[in-house]
Formats: sequence, structure tokens, C-alpha cells
Amino acid sequence: VLIGDGCVASVQVNDINGSNLRLYFKSNKRCDVFLNNQLYTELTFRTGEWFSLQFNFYSNGNSIMLEVGSIDQFIDWTFTGKVVHVGEIEMVSSSGINWPRDGQPLFHVDDIQIKASGSVQAETIPLIPEFRIYPNPANEMVYLDLNEEIINPVILLYEFTGRVMPVTWVRESPGRWRCSTATLPDGIYLLSVRTLTNTQSARILIIR
Repeated sequence: VLIGDGCVASVQVNDINGSNLRLYFKSNKRCDVFLNNQLYTELTFRTGEWFSLQFNFYSNGNSIMLEVGSIDQFIDWTFTGKVVHVGEIEMVSSSGINWPRDGQPLFHVDDIQIKASGSVQAETIPLIPEFRIYPNPANEMVYLDLNEEIINPVILLYEFTGRVMPVTWVRESPGRWRCSTATLPDGIYLLSVRTLTNTQSARILIIR
């Protein structure tokens, strides 16, 4: 990973046997480590040069080993199940978008490797049918269309740091929800929709 001076970036590993791990690289060369949206620790990193970023998950252990450059950090975590499952890896740079004064979006990733001591399987999970968010970019209001058969979905809107935004989703009709974004600052947000069988996400841009 290569992160430039003043760059703000995020690396998130979602659905690690039901948990989420996020690294939030800030412009002050500090990296906040979040486990399930709770701040776990803070590490330092070097800008302007390549450094390794490694996650080690052990199905027979009680921790995650995180490596940021030359710094190793063990994160307490209880595994649920004998097989480690990772649902999604997301890497984002927001410099020049949410924080224009923080510098250029210099965030480079190279040589991604996934290794396992056992077998690695790709699991196909059915997507949530008829998942649609509009308008996008949004201004004062955003709408979400879902399949009418989906009952009581959990709808959350996250800002870039992973904080859940205090917004209210109102069900207008079967399959249609709306949310006022009038009080939210301009920027990129992540919409998460969770049902009994699956979780999907989509980015929303709010701009005025």
C-alpha cells in the first residue's frame, strides 16, 4: 500500500464470520482501527512509501493479527464457526472529495494475495432482488426500492469514517422507502441493506 501525504483512505474487510474490520488512514499519519464500528486502537504509518498491509485470520484462534508496515497488532476476537469467511474487501480514498484540503487522492494498492492453509471457496449468494437507490447523486431526499416480499429490512447509512448517520427511513409503500438527506453534509456515504439472508451495500453521493 502507498498513501501520499495528506491523503485520507479507508480499507474495510466486511463480514468476517459476521464481523467487520476497518482501517481508517488519516492525514496526520495515524490509522484508526475499528472492529464492528467501535474504535479498537490507533497505529502509525508512513506516507510516501510502500508498506505491507496484512490480515491474518485463524479459525482455531481467538484473535486477528493485523500488520501495518513493521507494526503488528493482535485484535481480540472470538470466531463463530470452524471456517473463516470473508464477504467483501473495500478500499477507498476520499481526499479531494469529502476533504478537499487534505491533499491529493494518492492511494495505491499493488500485489494483492489471498492465502489459506485449507481450501478457498467462492460462495455465490443471491443478491437482494430489485435493489435500487435514487436519485444518486442525491440532494434533499433519497429513495430506496426493494422487493415487496422483503419484510423489516435493516437500512443503515454510514459516513466515510464508519459512523452510522442519524437518519430515519420511512416506508412510503410496500417496497419503497425514503430518507431525508437535507441535514447531511456533502460527501460520499455507504448505504447498507440487511435482510434475513443477505447484506448489500451501495455508495451514495450527496452534493448540492
